Amino acid sequence: MSDRKHRVDWLEQARRGYIEGVDGKISNLEQAIAMLEAEPASLDAREHLRALLHNLIGSGASYGFPTISVIARRLSSTLKRATDDRIIVESGLVDHLRHGVAELKEAFDKMREQLDK
Repeated sequence: MSDRKHRVDWLEQARRGYIEGVDGKISNLEQAIAMLEAEPASLDAREHLRALLHNLIGSGASYGFPTISVIARRLSSTLKRATDDRIIVESGLVDHLRHGVAELKEAFDKMREQLDK
């Protein structure tokens, strides 16, 4: 097996492994949004959600899924704009974040289909 073929196989396996962990990533995001909704004044809730989004920005790019990075970056920017040091949450923020998570699910599903071809 050539080095190039080996690298391609390794990358495909890594991408499949990443996609297999999607349900946990989505569940973590949904829980973080629920925590933010329940405790809008919580800096911990905001920081936890920001960390999850930051991880998706980086991992999406690292595994060759730029759409994931774009969506996560947009959600992170929205969260940042909608809050200040006291985490003042705009009324539509939670709905916007949930819509973004639905976009992420759809993007992951499409990627899963492409890898299965």
